[in-house]
Amino acid sequence: MRRNAPRALRVSLWLTAIAVGAAALTYAFIPGAYENAVSERFAQLRDQATTMIAARDDKAGSRNAADGGTDTQQAARSEGPEDGPASGVQVVAGETTVALDAEAQRRAGLRTEALSGVTFTPEIAALGRVVDLQPLLAQRARFSSARAQAAVVRATLDAAKADYDRLAGLSREEGDIARKRLLQADADVKRAEAELGRYDAEMRSVRDETRQQWGPVLASWALAGSSPEFERLLAHEDVLLLVTLPPGTSLPAGVATVLAAKGGERDRAVEAAYISPAPTTDPVVQGETHFFRAKAEGLRAGMRLDVWAKQSQTPESGVIVPQDAVVWALGQAWAYVQIDKRHFARRPIPTDTQAPGGWFVTDAVKDGESVVVAGAQILYAEEFRWQIRNEDDN
Repeated sequence: MRRNAPRALRVSLWLTAIAVGAAALTYAFIPGAYENAVSERFAQLRDQATTMIAARDDKAGSRNAADGGTDTQQAARSEGPEDGPASGVQVVAGETTVALDAEAQRRAGLRTEALSGVTFTPEIAALGRVVDLQPLLAQRARFSSARAQAAVVRATLDAAKADYDRLAGLSREEGDIARKRLLQADADVKRAEAELGRYDAEMRSVRDETRQQWGPVLASWALAGSSPEFERLLAHEDVLLLVTLPPGTSLPAGVATVLAAKGGERDRAVEAAYISPAPTTDPVVQGETHFFRAKAEGLRAGMRLDVWAKQSQTPESGVIVPQDAVVWALGQAWAYVQIDKRHFARRPIPTDTQAPGGWFVTDAVKDGESVVVAGAQILYAEEFRWQIRNEDDN
């Protein structure tokens, strides 16, 4: 009996041997009337012993597999990947892979796509919002009103000063009467100057407030007497975009345009031109903000947009992993790469560089490799099914 058998199994085997011996003795001394009963009992004991021995061997085989497998299993592993079992988790070329034969792949609806190398300029994925101009228009209206009032008062002041100068020349000829009229004209001048100062102060206040909320460029457009850029915004030929970058990210120097689209529809994105930094940030995202302007083309105030800004001006080489190839699990994006006809390796896919139709990667997948674009979820389930099975065997 093998020394590595569990104690309970050894005891059971000894008891079985004793029972078999007792049955043999009974068969030798009991008359023929009991012969059939003894034979049946002997067969039952033999079957029980066979079952326990098989269970022992299975468990020992599992331990051997964990330690490198039996000689037969190790020989199977030394064969090529095409000669391995029909399904399961295997290590091929240093990678853990899921093995599925052609029939299993057909049932799972597996479909792969070969990736070609591309040159791509990495981008920053940001959020955008079409800004409602009503608050800016209200400040523009306040400024325009104060400016108009100041113009009226300035005209009054000019007239009062001219009257004062005229009376000052007459005061030497007409005596006290001219001097009284001169004092009245002086009061009119001072009253007009004070009123003009009040309107000038109001204009400065509106200008400062507008700069604080909208930045100097938009403030100058809105408060200027005539601005072609602002007129396009008023006519809804252009829209104003507030772009919020991810926290900790800055807009690279020299970025003149970005792309913006509704619902991530990059193929329908519009180009937006840079205006200036925005003085305030998004209360939720808490990222760096900038103003851009784009052609209206169906955009309306309040719309949320996806925005892409070039991270650098130098293209990089890599591949684009399609969205259909990505499996989200364990807080990470993964894709199954086909190693050969039967084996598929799960690799992590970085998603910090979004590209049209997927994600641009430089390391995880190489030019010419194929990824699973249909049935990746089934491969993931198959991989973990075999892992759980192996844990249960232990």
